[in-house]
Amino acid sequence: MVAAGPLPLPLLVTVFALFQTVTSEQHHGGADIWVFMTIGYSSHNNFFRPLVLELAERGHRVTFFTTVRSNKHGAGNRTSTPMGGYVQEIVFEEGAKLTAIMGKDQWSWKGNILRRDQTSAKERFVNVTRDACESLFQWEEFLPYFQGHKGRPDLVINTMFFQECVLIVPHKFQVPFIMISPHGLFVGPYSDAIGLRPFYSTVQHPILSFPSNMTFLQRVGNLLALLSLESFSRSLMSDFVDGFLTQHNQGESLTLIEILRECSLYILNWDIATEPPIASIAPVIHAGGLHCRPAKPIPKNLQDWIEKGQKGFIYFSLGSAAKGIFMGEEERRMFVEAFKQFPDYRIFWKWETEKMEDLPPHVFLSKWFPQQDLLGHDDIRLFITHGGLLSTQEATYHGVPVVGIGIGVDQMANMQNTERKGAGIALEWASLSTEGIVEAMNRILRDPSFRENVARRSVLMKDQPEGPLEKAAFWVEFVIRHGGAKHLRSAARDLNWWQYHSFDVWGFLITCFCTVALLNFWFFRWCLRSLLSRRWKGNSRLARQKLKKT
Repeated sequence: MVAAGPLPLPLLVTVFALFQTVTSEQHHGGADIWVFMTIGYSSHNNFFRPLVLELAERGHRVTFFTTVRSNKHGAGNRTSTPMGGYVQEIVFEEGAKLTAIMGKDQWSWKGNILRRDQTSAKERFVNVTRDACESLFQWEEFLPYFQGHKGRPDLVINTMFFQECVLIVPHKFQVPFIMISPHGLFVGPYSDAIGLRPFYSTVQHPILSFPSNMTFLQRVGNLLALLSLESFSRSLMSDFVDGFLTQHNQGESLTLIEILRECSLYILNWDIATEPPIASIAPVIHAGGLHCRPAKPIPKNLQDWIEKGQKGFIYFSLGSAAKGIFMGEEERRMFVEAFKQFPDYRIFWKWETEKMEDLPPHVFLSKWFPQQDLLGHDDIRLFITHGGLLSTQEATYHGVPVVGIGIGVDQMANMQNTERKGAGIALEWASLSTEGIVEAMNRILRDPSFRENVARRSVLMKDQPEGPLEKAAFWVEFVIRHGGAKHLRSAARDLNWWQYHSFDVWGFLITCFCTVALLNFWFFRWCLRSLLSRRWKGNSRLARQKLKKT
């Protein structure tokens, strides 16, 4: 008998690859997931991408429709993972253009969206929603997916706001879907459909800056503002989305609220460290700060620049939505003059051009900075921000105090909340001045209580049994494993608002009480009348008898 020799190396590689493929398919059962972010800023993309990559790492095949192109993908905009999963990135250019228009539009609010005429705001939102939907469903790269030529998904993940028309996709393929929001906002048709209507006495309007413990007058204003916002959002949906869904449902009537009632899960960017406590139910997952991560080493040129300073560095960024180049010239000069008074600090300023004539020599301009790596750097002393929720969470995670100047939507409220927690200072564009900027910067740089307070918030944010990214990924897979997880759905989603708050029950009980009270009143009145009548008759009889005797 001839002894068997070792297998040739190519054969061993082939056998190993087959083994890996078989075991991967048997044990990981990757799903086809379509993720949509067809309207959204690069910061929103930064929130989505960690979850997208995590799902791919777990062996799922993710097709990501986005407005932001990543530089990390390989050939064909695809990134493969060892577990057999991948991320296929498809960039929606028209959505990127609409997003840029929305970002420029925020400068007209200057920290107070309530200044804006609500009719024009509604028209703008309806137009953006309509343009995004029509462009998407005429897009040559998307149509093969929608028509089924690229297979069918096992799950759809969609973004809240401006992209509701995408929900025709899971409805057409009859697959479960998940809604995810980079914000903590949860109003209008969403709260109606999921069965989690807000308690107006404790849930603050997302744009107002009221504290958690509101006064009576604040609760009055909060109630009116929330009712107005809910009416606005419902009207926005009915003005276009319902008709669009019906059109793409072969003409059969279909409304957004009907589709949203089938939603398997809501993932909200909400965390107790940065936002007030709120009530919740099973299908709502709080995964605030899932994009936050430990800092990595910064590029050498940035590190060299920091080392030239004496007291550390300051980072200034107004986010990815409202670009700095659209800032007014007067405000730009305010910051330049303010920065001139801090020559001992290196200052990184995110700006869309890399030249500025009157720029001080200790200020570094760039179109992009590795924000989380700077925030996690040992030498950072202060973060000047627009107050977006994602940036606020990153500053909290890394323990950096902030000076916040809100531009649009919820940003001013975020900064007011941060200021109440002693983790930063909120400024307003309406009263902004060089002196105000300098004073706020000096207060934070000189008062250690700001850093101590934000450090406590950072510990609170990280003190969880599992990270928000792992939590979100687990629940996405939970929905896949359990065919939509219909058992999580609350019966509240089938109730209207007066049934949800038991107004009909209270009305019934009050009616019963009033009926019983009236019956008792009538009964006692009858008894009293009968008693008085008998007494009167008795007295009358006695009187007649006395008259007869006389």
